[in-house]
Parts: sequence; structure tokens; C-alpha cells
Amino acid sequence: MLTFGSIYDGEDWYLYRPFAEMLEELNIEVQFTKYDTDSFAALLAGGDLPDIVVAKNMISNVLSNDLAMDIAPYLPCSSCCTAT
Repeated sequence: MLTFGSIYDGEDWYLYRPFAEMLEELNIEVQFTKYDTDSFAALLAGGDLPDIVVAKNMISNVLSNDLAMDIAPYLPCSSCCTAT
């Protein structure tokens, strides 16, 4: 199981059909969890993060504490996906 956590308040993009079809095609089970800022901060403090994190406003905290690797340089859109 792949765990996915987000504090992003935008649309539930992971529910879009193309993403769901990709998961089904690859036979990947995903557990999605949305966090508020306080619960995400508690995860950071405990170091128990999901496999994939979307945390636009807090990603610099994650990276500076060596809790994750910035994969933006490895993506084709690296100029638009930088951690700030």
C-alpha cells in the first residue's frame, strides 16, 4: 500500500478518473489522508510521514529536516515544481 498525505486545500485531484485508472492499471492500492496544519506538524515532529506528501506551504520544513527527498529535479516539469 502506498500512503499519500496532503495539507493542500484545493480540489481532490487524486479522485480524477485518469489518476484512478492509472492506479487500477498498475494495481496500486493507495491510502489518501488530508491533514490540517496542526496534525501535519505532529507528523513532522514524529517523523512518521506518508510515502508521498503534498504540502506546498510546509515542504521546506520537510526537506530541511531531511524527512524527504525533493524529487522536483527529476521531473520533466522541474521548473514549475520547485520547493519554496
